[in-house]
This record gives sequence, C-alpha cells and structure tokens, in this order.
Amino acid sequence: MQRQQQYVRHEQALREAGMDLVTATNRDSIHAAAGRAVLALTGDDVSVRIFEQQEVPGELVVVAAPGSDDRAIGTSVRLSEFDAWKRERLQGRHAYQVTLRDDIADMLELPEAHRSLFVAPLFMRDELRGLLVVSAIEELPRQDADSLQALSAQVALALESAALTEDLLIQQSQMRFASLVKNSSDVVMVTEPDTTIRYASPSAHRVLGFEPEELEGRRFAELIAPEDRTRALSFLTAMADGEGHVGLTEYRVRHRDGTDLFVETLRTNLLKDPNVRGIVLNTRDISERKQFEEQLSHQAFHDQITGLANRALFQDRVSHALERQTRDGNPVAVLFMDLDDFKTINDSLGHAAGDQLLVALAGRLVGRLRTADTAARLGGDEFAVLLEDGGDEGMTAADVAGRI
Repeated sequence: MQRQQQYVRHEQALREAGMDLVTATNRDSIHAAAGRAVLALTGDDVSVRIFEQQEVPGELVVVAAPGSDDRAIGTSVRLSEFDAWKRERLQGRHAYQVTLRDDIADMLELPEAHRSLFVAPLFMRDELRGLLVVSAIEELPRQDADSLQALSAQVALALESAALTEDLLIQQSQMRFASLVKNSSDVVMVTEPDTTIRYASPSAHRVLGFEPEELEGRRFAELIAPEDRTRALSFLTAMADGEGHVGLTEYRVRHRDGTDLFVETLRTNLLKDPNVRGIVLNTRDISERKQFEEQLSHQAFHDQITGLANRALFQDRVSHALERQTRDGNPVAVLFMDLDDFKTINDSLGHAAGDQLLVALAGRLVGRLRTADTAARLGGDEFAVLLEDGGDEGMTAADVAGRI
C-alpha cells in the first residue's frame, strides 16, 4: 500500500510539474517550477542547482539555485573535466548518483550535511546543454531518482520550447525560423487552424519517418491515431485561446512505418504574430516515458518476485467483486494459503532458493485457475485466490482448493 501511495504521489507530482512548466513564461519561472517539482518528488531536505550552457561550448554555468541563496550562481564547470564514465552516462541521456565530495559541496554552496549528489542531463536541440543537480543527506531511493530523471526531460523541453518561442517572436522570416529549429530534437511545425502544415522541421524524418516536404500541405490531423483524434483536435484547433497562449497535451500519432508513437505537443498560438501567422506545435516522442510510467504502475500493483497481484490490487479486485455480487448475485469465494516450513527453506538454502520456490508456486497456482480469477501474493509465504462466480461450473471453492 505504501508503494502504491508513493507511485501515486510521484505521478501526480510529475503531472503537476508538467503543467507548471508549461505555464512558466520565461527561464526564471521555469527554474522556479523545476525547484518546486524536485521538492515535491523528494521532500524538503534537498538542494537544487540548475546548469545551462552559455556562450562557451562544453562549459556549463549555474543559472539557478531554487530555494537557496544565489552565491552558487555563476559557478562554471567543464564537461571535459568530468570522469569518463560520468560523461558517458550524461551523453547517453542517463543520470547518475555519487557520494558528494567536499570540494564539490563547497563550490556549489551545498549544505555540509549533504552526502549524496544526483546529476541528470538536460538535452536541448539534441545536445547536452544543461544539468539538473540535486544534493541530499543520503542516497535517493531508486523511485525518486527515476522520477527526477523523468522531470529533467520535462525541464529540458520547457527550456528548449521557451528558447524556440523567444526566437520565433523576434524573427522576420520563415527561413530564419527554419535555421533555428532544424537541429531540434523535437518536431516543430507551423499549422493553419485546420491543422494544415505550412512548415515542418527536419527532425520530422527522425521522429515520424516523413520528410518535411511530404508533410507540408498535409493536415496534421491525418497522422493522429483514430482513438485520440477527437480529443487531440479539440486541443490543437482551439481558437478561443488568446494570442501567445500555450498548452500541452499527450496523444498517439501514426509513424510512417504504421506503428503508433506516444507524443507530447506544446502548442503556441501565434496566429496574430506577423512573422509567423500560425499555430506553432512543438512535438516530442515520449514513448519511452510512457513505458516507464506503465512499469511504475505495474510495480505498484504486482509482487516483484512472482509477478502476481499484490495485496493492494487483490483488495481492490475483491471490493469490485463484492459490488458485482451485490448486483447480480453470483457467488464470490476467496481462498487463503501459505507455505509450510518456508522459513526453514530460507534459513537453510538461502533466500534465492526461497524466491525460486515462490515463483514455482505462483506458476502452478496460475496454471490451475481461470483467466478471470486472481491469484495474489500478500507477503512472505502468504497467498490468496479470488474466485468469481465460485470457480468453474459445477465446482465449489473447496473443489478448487483441492485441485490447487
């Protein structure tokens, strides 16, 4: 139940962070929103530093220290000075967590009690152009670290989109606009209110499989998965929003090879801007993030060793079964069981052998039940089975127990 609550808290914090970052109007407000999100995900006993590349390539400068004083702002580091394995992790779009060295703590004005340092990359325009750095008293739990890495991707998207929007507002021609976005990792499009594409950035080929020339003149609505089309179009074509209004949504689009991609689109209404006269769509592939969210959801409701439903999911299904039983009168049965001498096996043969026994039991249990029934591991050597409609036709719960 605690893991489920943590998952719900992390998912809610990430969603709120996404909306907070979307409504941020400049870099300072994005930095502040990022700091609030880190605290929501990890608690108050952390410090945050945000690095961004300024004028010198490869040199990252502290531009924000949300929730702290400004003494660390302006401190710079060079990526070439990082350990090789750290550079490899960051260039591979992966975060890392290490013991905080005293000299690093002094340089970044971090609290003396902090002993752990988490570092996540910020990729903008498909290049490593920043870092999200979080220090803590002790090593962050895996779930917190994974959530912070997901947050770093949202922060990078907000910073990149802010930069692109700023550029859009001051450019005088579509050619200049294209030169700014051609190296973006996102697909940048300018569309008419009916979603007809007037411009698509070169990254359309990498993300969607289409050359930009193939998309221009085509309606973006044709690429949206049928299941999401109505909802996505109501967002993409909304005309009630004021000039410069920004919004964010998620949906699926059809890749040229026929597969579906989960994407996130940031929409900016620049129809009245004489330099653009269109709706700017900044679209990013978030398929990996969706897979990560599904993995978190599965972990929150399933036992990690056996893959069976855990106590939280079992209780939820029993509650729903009892509600249906009240309506239709079909019988519901619950079986409880445990393993004899399981502690002896763990003590004598080791926990690895005990885990193998649990996995074997789970497989046999599932093999003797219908797909409609639910087998769960409640913890330790305790298992339970939910039999809806009483089990197989003509068999009582006692018969099913005997078969197990």
